[in-house]
This record gives sequence, structure tokens and C-alpha cells, in this order.
Amino acid sequence: MKSYIDEYKDLRQLIAENPELPLIFMAADDCTNPDYAWTLANARAEKGIYLASMGPNDEKMYSSVDDLREDIESCIFKDHGDWTKEKILEETEEELKKYEGDWIDVIYVYVETY
Repeated sequence: MKSYIDEYKDLRQLIAENPELPLIFMAADDCTNPDYAWTLANARAEKGIYLASMGPNDEKMYSSVDDLREDIESCIFKDHGDWTKEKILEETEEELKKYEGDWIDVIYVYVETY
């Protein structure tokens, strides 16, 4: 039987190779079971990016440029629905440039129960 400790080898290696990167823990909704105080969980990790400033949706964290682009485009469309698709896309790319220096490298740790 594989040990629980062995499952985290990749996580330990990623942290060891990138000790300067912040860790961001992402817990699945099944980790919040009110019937148990503690539960065994598995975790996987990957290197990624994080938007360190507030994006257009202040209730959301951004971990990809594409996700940020979609939200910016949606906001522009809501405010300027009469614009052509080309104008909206052009304005989206201009707005996206404002966030270029706000991305930081991180390690995401995704936690789920067994």
C-alpha cells in the first residue's frame, strides 16, 4: 500500500526547487464537511501565476491571463454593448496591458478529500 507521505513527493520537490515562491492553497468544496473536524486529503501542486492586484471582479482571484481577459471583455461589453466586436477586443487588450506587471509566480496546492 502506498503511503500518504509518498503522495506528496512532487509537492515537496516543487517547494524545495522554488523556496522563494508563495504557496496558495486551493481547497475543494468537499474539504468542508461539517460532520468531521479533520479528514484525510490528497494534494497536488503546480507552479502557476497569480494576479497580485484587484481585477475587474473583486470577488475572484485570477490565476490565468485568459480568465482575466474574459472578465475584462465582459465588463467592456456590459458598458459598451453598442461597440463592434473588434472595438471591444481592442479595448480589452489595452485594459489587459495595465495588469502586465501585477502577475507573480506562485505554487498552487490543490487539496481534495479521498
